[in-house]
Amino acid sequence: MVLVHHYVFYLTPVWAERLLGLHFFHVGVDLFFVLTGYLFAPLLLGFHTQTIKVFVRRRIWRLYPMYLISLILALFLSAGDLGEDLFQLLRHLLFLQAAPDQNLADVGYFSEVYWTLTVEVAFYVLIALSLKLPHSWLSSSQRFWWLAVIAMVGFITLYSFQYAPSNKDWVVRQAQLPALLIEFWFGMAVFWLLKQSGDHYKHYYPLFLGFGLVILVALYWYYPTALAESISPRPFGWFNVLAAFGFALLLAGILLAQQKGLLLPKSWGQMAVKAGAGSYGIYLLHDFIAQLVFLWAMPPNISVVTALLLTLCTSVLLYKWVEAPCREYGRSK
Repeated sequence: MVLVHHYVFYLTPVWAERLLGLHFFHVGVDLFFVLTGYLFAPLLLGFHTQTIKVFVRRRIWRLYPMYLISLILALFLSAGDLGEDLFQLLRHLLFLQAAPDQNLADVGYFSEVYWTLTVEVAFYVLIALSLKLPHSWLSSSQRFWWLAVIAMVGFITLYSFQYAPSNKDWVVRQAQLPALLIEFWFGMAVFWLLKQSGDHYKHYYPLFLGFGLVILVALYWYYPTALAESISPRPFGWFNVLAAFGFALLLAGILLAQQKGLLLPKSWGQMAVKAGAGSYGIYLLHDFIAQLVFLWAMPPNISVVTALLLTLCTSVLLYKWVEAPCREYGRSK
């Protein structure tokens, strides 16, 4: 989804205008945050235990190898000053590229996709802190509701403070965990629903699926208006929170349907797993591969198709040769 959103920019002006609605697919980022919240909910809420050392090691071996490859490409393609490149490289290695002290130009210094890693790593820090919290201090239920309060306060505070979606500083403030924690919490809420009351709600899976689709379709219809009010193709604020909520409802509906025994064909699941295997590489590399392809001076639309094919092939190969082995190494130590 994010790849499609970015590649529309590279098309000829006529096709870019025709496919303007595809920029809506930036909401793939919101889906990513919801999935992250769902997958890490067992650790954050205290259902599973893990030492901080193990958690950090696994995150390092999961994130850094592919990230470093993409940063090498970023340096190769950078047209900036070497000193500034190295300074920004240090910030990126520490996942500070979208910190609140940055301006909008610095956030996208190498690539506009990197900002989400700052948010993701901030969420990992929150998980690491929770791993040190004795369960006797806060039960799983108390953790869940305290996180709900923190997420809502963080979003409302940063969203309502001098609301100005056309202001660069406001956009950077919205690209932080305090404002976006609520999207992770939606994923945690899906986990909580299935953990606590899945059997009770499994018969209502069509409602979850239906409401989720209605929200996303309504947002797609409203997107041109939101885009006109914002300085970024990602409007932030209520728009993206509602997108995350829609995806959370869809996720809950799918999982509740599985509990009811309405499973997708096994072959579909296998295809989904294979497609997802290359998603991190696609996310990190697609922008840089497009930049490389456009150096070949081909017609724009042909360049986009070429970049798409190269991105998919490169991501699959790097998953097999780099990403999967490094991830397994981090898990085995």
